[in-house]
Amino acid sequence: MHEFVIITFDTNEFGKEYLFRNDIPDLTVGDKVVLDTQYGFSVGTIRGFEEHEPDHIKVSKFIVQKIDTASHAERLRNHAYVQEIKGKLEARRKQLEDATIYALLAQQDPEMKNLLEIYNSIS
Repeated sequence: MHEFVIITFDTNEFGKEYLFRNDIPDLTVGDKVVLDTQYGFSVGTIRGFEEHEPDHIKVSKFIVQKIDTASHAERLRNHAYVQEIKGKLEARRKQLEDATIYALLAQQDPEMKNLLEIYNSIS
């Protein structure tokens, strides 16, 4: 475990780096983490590690936790898949509904029956 972690805040467009204390094992460069700052909680990205506190800096704030982005990505994939299946179901429902309505109407109307027979013979 690395005792000190180099962080950039995700809201900082200039990429300034900060040092935070760490007691969380298995952090890697690129992980998103929640940070305890003087302004409350904030999100940052791990850029690197330091084993010792620099002489010129007193590091007092901690990383709160690692953000589980894998679960969120899985949730998004599942949502997209459900939407895809729903679209296919809706298209199939429409086809079956149309076929049923055409068949019912063909029983009542000779012109509809002729058109349906032509349609069925070509499709």
